[in-house]
Amino acid sequence: MLILSGFSDDRSFYCKKTSYLRVYGWVLSPAISYIKLVDKNNIEIKSYVNIENENIWNSFGNKGNKLCGWEIERTVENFNLEEVIINYFTDENNLIFSQNIKINFNLELENYLEKFEIIKFNKNIFLQDKIKEEMKRSNLNLIEYMFDKTKYFEWFNNVSYSTNYPAYCKEFSKDNYLHTKALQHYISIELLDLKEDDIYIDIASSQSVCPDIIKKYYTKNIYRQDLRYAEGINGEYIGSNGDNIPLENNSVTKIALHCSIEHFENNSDIGFLHEAFRILKKGGKIVITPLYMSLEPVIFTSPSIWNSKYKDSDSFPKFSQGYNLILDENMKQRQEKYFSSKSLIYEIIEPFKEKFDYTIFYIDEINDKILDKFPKFTFVLTKK
Repeated sequence: MLILSGFSDDRSFYCKKTSYLRVYGWVLSPAISYIKLVDKNNIEIKSYVNIENENIWNSFGNKGNKLCGWEIERTVENFNLEEVIINYFTDENNLIFSQNIKINFNLELENYLEKFEIIKFNKNIFLQDKIKEEMKRSNLNLIEYMFDKTKYFEWFNNVSYSTNYPAYCKEFSKDNYLHTKALQHYISIELLDLKEDDIYIDIASSQSVCPDIIKKYYTKNIYRQDLRYAEGINGEYIGSNGDNIPLENNSVTKIALHCSIEHFENNSDIGFLHEAFRILKKGGKIVITPLYMSLEPVIFTSPSIWNSKYKDSDSFPKFSQGYNLILDENMKQRQEKYFSSKSLIYEIIEPFKEKFDYTIFYIDEINDKILDKFPKFTFVLTKK
């Protein structure tokens, strides 16, 4: 895979095993029309870009209005990076620009990635029907979630995201993604069966408005936990890792994670479940939605942001053993982990069978275009 990108700082790296290259540089020109590359067989790769941003780096004064960045991704078979030739960078007037163009080789990254099996993306291992069949063959406790679309929209309109949480709406307005988040909130709230006397904690909460919704409509007793918050307990905010939460034993009744546990590195997802068992009262519930599943245990990762995504994070993520890697710069995540049926049983179901009862809910289809990104699987655990 070949990736070319424009950056303002040094985040370039090289991995010989995967033919993975990042070039960075800023080019002062009205626009970059194309970049020409030639592989070892002299086959031309031509990628057209036309990026103009009047607001990029105004600190550059007049030059800031013409500062251009570039990013192109192509997959090339039989690719030999040592023989790649960057021929030219051309603007719309056919003038050649090559200022600040660098190629860095990070052998430390190369050596680290060689410890893992790196595979190409294969959509067939993410097919819902096949995953569900495999889960049933594995005797996982799988139940259909009976989604009521009318009830959901009544709830959505009552919560009124646009009125009560306009900044959140703006952040997730693209491609109906607000409904993606709202569906997660709705499903977790319904499956938790929240009561007025419940003590709720939102794990990896970040900027989520779900705790606000729960506080307004269900229970006033809430916590929000995230490693980005100030360390310790500060009112309802808890700054900590998910596997080391500074709350008393048996102190909460309901827990939810929305699109988050897949990012827990170095088996801290397993550590979180141990911690959740400690802080939950008997009969307390955890809802994890979505539960990311695949036919094979895989982890998506974006190496270019490894050292910049989270504070206090190691430069190189410590991935769970037995998981293949899929390199994907577009997702901008250090880790997105997908369980297979086998790995879910091995890592969670069997080790925690004396601590939690569990159910995995699935949704096959919601016949509505604006609800097309629904959580296919949701994991519910109840403390014994």
